Amino acid sequence: MRKLPKWMALLAVLVGAAGCTEPPENKLARIRDAVQKAGAVEADVYAPEAWADADDLSGRLDAELRAQEGVTAWFRDYDHTEKLAALTLQAVRGAMEDARAGKERARGKALSLIAEAETKVIELRDLLNGVPRSKGTDPQLSMLSSDADDVENTLTDVQRAFASGDYASARTGAEDLLGNLETLEAEIETADTISRARG
Repeated sequence: MRKLPKWMALLAVLVGAAGCTEPPENKLARIRDAVQKAGAVEADVYAPEAWADADDLSGRLDAELRAQEGVTAWFRDYDHTEKLAALTLQAVRGAMEDARAGKERARGKALSLIAEAETKVIELRDLLNGVPRSKGTDPQLSMLSSDADDVENTLTDVQRAFASGDYASARTGAEDLLGNLETLEAEIETADTISRARG
């Protein structure tokens, strides 16, 4: 579980604060709730730009809250704080919605890439098994077989990441895996050509 931003600690304190002129407690509580929900959908991962905008606004809100706390109670004016709180709440909720959509897109992309990698792994195994064996090619084929084992293990890791809901890592892992599979395919094809040329 990710830690909440530092500024949330201040909001938690101010939500229960009371004074002659009070901060917008209701909005601060709603911001806190929205931040927790945004964290649950990993807004920093699946909607980084929107989350950065929300974080910038929260920093400005934090600064304004601190400024008002430093003013004598009779002279505090939370009008600007109220406006910043409304903007922050809107931004956090927007980041949360963007993250939900982004996570679903990442899920779909990862699922497609994993399916492609699964098919490719099977094809490479068949390709490797079809390379003629000879005394001169055995060492290279053994190394290629070991490489094939490695990519299969990587595929398993990617599948586990997807199953756990870590679609961002699954997508990145699958993309890297497909690149490695292309390289391995070229190496197997080269070994096959050399082996057949030797007869």
